Amino acid sequence: MKKKIISIMVACLILMTIPVHATSVNKLQDDLKSNQKTQAETQKKIDANKASVEELRSEITKLDNDIKKVENEILKIQTNINNTQKVLDEVAIELEKAVLEKEEQKATLDERLRVMYMYSDTSVFEILFSASNFSDLITKIDAVKTIADYDQKVFEKLEEMEKEINAKKQKIEIKKQDLLRLKKDSESKKTSLNQVKVTRNDYMAVLKQNTQKLESELNQLAAESNSIKNKIQSLQTINTNINKGVYRWPVPGHTSVSSPYGNRIHPILGYNKFHSGIDIPTGRRRGVNAIAVGNGEVIQSTYSGGYGNMVTIDLGLDGNGNKVSAVYAHLAKRYVGVGKKVSVGEAIGEVGTTGMSTGIHLHFEIRINGETRNPLSYVR
Repeated sequence: MKKKIISIMVACLILMTIPVHATSVNKLQDDLKSNQKTQAETQKKIDANKASVEELRSEITKLDNDIKKVENEILKIQTNINNTQKVLDEVAIELEKAVLEKEEQKATLDERLRVMYMYSDTSVFEILFSASNFSDLITKIDAVKTIADYDQKVFEKLEEMEKEINAKKQKIEIKKQDLLRLKKDSESKKTSLNQVKVTRNDYMAVLKQNTQKLESELNQLAAESNSIKNKIQSLQTINTNINKGVYRWPVPGHTSVSSPYGNRIHPILGYNKFHSGIDIPTGRRRGVNAIAVGNGEVIQSTYSGGYGNMVTIDLGLDGNGNKVSAVYAHLAKRYVGVGKKVSVGEAIGEVGTTGMSTGIHLHFEIRINGETRNPLSYVR
């Protein structure tokens, strides 16, 4: 009789538990769907923000190049202006000298004409016939010839100087026009430069705003990293196997590291930030698998903000009794769930670019007792 009562009580408890369990499962499924929707929306925002920052940096680089180009053009124009002004000044000095020399020659000619006018009643023949002897005649002939040659040279020089003065005046006018054109070009370039600088400043303001958003996301990522540490420490009680050897490389066939462990120049923000793992690119190839670096058990398989799709494997203990785990982030797909026992070399997910990522790559971490360590000291 007592056994029958106990059996009835157990049956009642089972019947009472079934709807409660069903309700819990339904609620968890609803929560999961809601969480997945939030994850997708967050991923879109992160991707849009990353693209925006990268586009802005690209545009700012182009504008900086444009600014440098225009500044060089302005510098060349200014050099031309200086050279043109120098030539203009030199020609102006030469013109002034030519005018003075012309005036001196004209003064000499005027004096000759005045003398000739005063003695106009005395002809050349009278001068020659006034010679007292043959020797005096020769002397007078030479004197008349010398005067005539001199007068001819004075006239010719005056003509040349007139032409030279006119040429220099024309050259000065051309140089003045060149100078005006160069100054106009310089002003135009400066206006263009100012416009480019205004555009650049606008881009910088937007970049600063977007960078602040990314910094906020990075801080969130750091908080997530700490959360992962705590989660690992709380969950890593399953695997007590001891592994004293070196772990397998997480992405077979892709051995380059695009971003090392430790402080680095952040690929988006452009300044030093701590990097908690290594980034292994696939040359933009999709469909590349990440593998378990050792035997272990999956203790996390989730979407986690900046980490995107991530998987954490409990690798057991090292030779010193420390708990070792491997974290895989930015996965396009997760092939394994929590509780799955994995063997070394088994595919655990597809390398991708989910979360806060700048391209297709695996962000890989090794953690000792939840704390990050340089993975290159553990994997080969």
